[in-house]
Amino acid sequence: MADIEIKRGDTLSLDVTRVDASGNPVDCTGHTITAEAELGTFSAALTVTPVNLALGQLRLSATAAATALWPVARISADVKYDEGGGVIRRSKTFILKVVQEITA
Repeated sequence: MADIEIKRGDTLSLDVTRVDASGNPVDCTGHTITAEAELGTFSAALTVTPVNLALGQLRLSATAAATALWPVARISADVKYDEGGGVIRRSKTFILKVVQEITA
């Protein structure tokens, strides 16, 4: 996956679909889903909003006020799927490339 670029101080909204190794959607109904972005001592929880969990679809987001505090850097992030019964899976790590805003 290519870096996802966002300007600091902009609203982040990413639509995500969880798929299996064959590319088929994974039913995430009943899963506890969390997401986080990290770089060194910086850490930010991303808001996870269900879109259609039966088709593995969700939205990851962060407010403009939150991203205004993010460092200008390449920040690693992933999604954690707690399926219950001790089964936990995570997405591939993706990069949020935070760049400096120009217009105030």
